[in-house]
Amino acid sequence: MARRTRCYGHGSFCGTFLYRGNGLQRDLLESKIRWNRSTASRRPGASFSCIPGSCHAIRKPDFWPDCRRKRDASLILSQFMPAFCQHTRKPLKPLSSVFSQFASVSGAGDYSISDEGVIYSLKARSLDYGPEYFLEEYENQYGKSYLEDESNLRRMGERRLRWMESSLRTGKHVVPWDHPEGPLLLEIGSAAGFFLDEAAERGFRTAGIEVSDFAADFARNRGHKIFRQSFLSSNLLEDPTFKELTSESVDVLAAFYTLEHFSDQALAFRRISSLLKPGGLFLLAIPSYHGPVFRCDPSRWVDSHPQDHFADYSPDSLARILKFYGLDQIAVRPASFHRQRMCGWRRYLPDGFYRKWATKHAFGDTMEVLAIRDGASPLI
Repeated sequence: MARRTRCYGHGSFCGTFLYRGNGLQRDLLESKIRWNRSTASRRPGASFSCIPGSCHAIRKPDFWPDCRRKRDASLILSQFMPAFCQHTRKPLKPLSSVFSQFASVSGAGDYSISDEGVIYSLKARSLDYGPEYFLEEYENQYGKSYLEDESNLRRMGERRLRWMESSLRTGKHVVPWDHPEGPLLLEIGSAAGFFLDEAAERGFRTAGIEVSDFAADFARNRGHKIFRQSFLSSNLLEDPTFKELTSESVDVLAAFYTLEHFSDQALAFRRISSLLKPGGLFLLAIPSYHGPVFRCDPSRWVDSHPQDHFADYSPDSLARILKFYGLDQIAVRPASFHRQRMCGWRRYLPDGFYRKWATKHAFGDTMEVLAIRDGASPLI
């Protein structure tokens, strides 16, 4: 059990932490505080009194550095996951308090959930996405390296584009694509550029953002325009070429199994919303906890949860969060079908019946989502 204590910080900044056995978790609430002149002095660890309701300090970490400026403290805090929802700033709850199947699961205490249904991994950390990630780690999971899986990845990309187009034809949304050179598609986490290949063949102007030097160089050698930056980096927005490319806003933003890797979910959604033009599309694939493993095998869900996944969504919780940023979810489908992972009588359904049921309810361990940017301003 974490212990309450006073706030620690410098100037007008309050760093708030939660300490448990699994490590430190950041409280995103970087709240303004009132200087307690009667007890505080300008030294590391000086005491402050918080504005009521704005700060929930638990315990000062032993390694707290001598951060003299707010931005220094923010760098330290940015390494830890929140005790508050990044989107709404509301306190998180233990995962087991909402989903009882996790009550006796070892390691479930490393996960918390927001009122909107966003699950946060409190032990998540970023990885180095070097060549090993695309070659060895991918091969360990799928039996072949990322580059060797090109034909399958391109087929997947082509199916996603066809699904996007068919969803627009059957829906009520008219997308204003009137560029003589074709609409602009920007992929976040473009990897080796296989999806960009498929998009270019369908008439899109394409560009990608990729943090891995290995993958970015591979895609550039295939003729793609790639920005070797983190999507969350301020340097990306200051890049003259990127500014020119996105000056008229983006028609389609695509992100496949990328969003969950961002430590700052709110910043990622804000940036997505700001780059899309009104009527622009956000096409993504992402893990879903509205699936058989989460429902039927919670121990496996915890044990197999990737260490670099910071947040998990369901179709419903993602739709609610997208609304905050001026995006409407217009189509969702499961990206995978695993009847053998199911529990109960549905496990014994014929495969075709199970697929129809899962598609109707967007039930799967992964999902694909299409959202449209409306003309209104984001709520947050």
